[in-house]
Amino acid sequence: MTTDRGATPRSDRAVIAFLAFIGILMAFGIDAALPAFDELRTDFDLNARGVSPAITGTLYFAGMAIGQLMCGVLADRFGRRSVLAAGLVLYGLGAVASAAAPSLELLLVARFVWGLGASAPSVLRFAIARDLYEGDRMARVVATFTAVFLIGPIFVPFVGEAILLVGSWRTVFLVGVLLAVVAFVWTLRFGETMAV
Repeated sequence: MTTDRGATPRSDRAVIAFLAFIGILMAFGIDAALPAFDELRTDFDLNARGVSPAITGTLYFAGMAIGQLMCGVLADRFGRRSVLAAGLVLYGLGAVASAAAPSLELLLVARFVWGLGASAPSVLRFAIARDLYEGDRMARVVATFTAVFLIGPIFVPFVGEAILLVGSWRTVFLVGVLLAVVAFVWTLRFGETMAV
């Protein structure tokens, strides 16, 4: 068992599950969209524009890259939980805006915002592990949740494809909102991990 600020006991399994989930959430934003590229190409007439649907992933990655520059500093100042929660709210807003985007331009802006939100779990899963563990134990926990996370890029595109059997690319993006809500509630229950 480990505790945050001596108050919240957590098992190693609970910590690994939480950190793996927020890692997969981060990957969902890009990997679940891959099967939807054909629908995006058609809906936004990308062939006529000479634009690849991969640009939606590029903007997502750009948002993640820029967001990572800020998340670590903010989390050291304001705490892990508040910054992660704020990132998940941004993640959800970006996913909603992406699903509702009426034009390619608005979709690209929304995907960038979605990526900004995804930067919080990207950075903070390692910071949280470092807060709770040290030495060999930290290495084991990080290796385990990273191994689980690496399943995401293999599994998530199949999830996206399954969603497309019953809905459109917009439905795929809305599932990202649902995952963000789950992660947000879990984050609040997980508690703060940074020492005072």
